[in-house]
Amino acid sequence: MTEVAPQARPRRMPAKDRLAKRYRAEKRFRLLGLSSVLLAAMILLLLLATIISNGIGAFRQHYVAIDVYFDAVRPDESTSVEV
Repeated sequence: MTEVAPQARPRRMPAKDRLAKRYRAEKRFRLLGLSSVLLAAMILLLLLATIISNGIGAFRQHYVAIDVYFDAVRPDESTSVEV
């Protein structure tokens, strides 16, 4: 009754296997980081392209030629407006 059952010692992976697992995890981490940076860069380029395409019209210049004719008649003083 007073005997304590021997506890099973947790089995450890060999060092070579743990190292390989760590390297695979590091490779996944780097790949995910690189893909997130590339995705962010693509979104920023899309945003920049949208801004440029919407604002390119502001750099256009248009000229309108209108013929304006003035009569050589002096206006009457009766039609002038006093301030």
